Amino acid sequence: MALNLYKGFVPTSQKKATMPFKDKTSNDLLTLEEVQKFPEYAGILADDTVLVDIDDETQSQILLNIVTTKQLKCKVYKTSRGCHFLFKTDKQMTNRTHCKLAIGLTADIKGGGKASYQVLKYDGKEREVLYDTGEYQVLPKYLTPIKSNVNLLNMCEGNRNNALFSYILPLQQNEFSIDECRECIGIINDFVLKDPL
Repeated sequence: MALNLYKGFVPTSQKKATMPFKDKTSNDLLTLEEVQKFPEYAGILADDTVLVDIDDETQSQILLNIVTTKQLKCKVYKTSRGCHFLFKTDKQMTNRTHCKLAIGLTADIKGGGKASYQVLKYDGKEREVLYDTGEYQVLPKYLTPIKSNVNLLNMCEGNRNNALFSYILPLQQNEFSIDECRECIGIINDFVLKDPL
């Protein structure tokens, strides 16, 4: 278990923490050894950790494919409905629910600086680790949330080229550089579109 992703651990019940953890230091929280005896527990995200939670099997497989193909330095857990992807962050991440990532997938975002936790054991079973590089990179820009109504997942032949070209504008409005726009559009084309251009 990558301890630098978490500041400590707490027991949970039905995915709710059973001890206070907000504004606590690692000295106030339990260690992994102390918490493993419980049937359910969570890791309190370190301040510089960000969790991307995708609750859809198809979309989580798309992101897992991106992670493994590009050999991103992160940790991925299997959940009952999808996957949790853990990265580092160099700035405060706001918790977001059901937000659109720049590459068009829908996710919940949990930032470590916001007193967030991740359930690691539930119903007596540890969550399976699907991928772990041991060292962790800052969340790539193309996995950050943006405001956009474009549905990239269901884009079909005929309007893709124009849609992708016009998608550069919302990326730029969300402070993507030209190189970051190119990288994001390339990933959308290679991994997200059902029929790449």
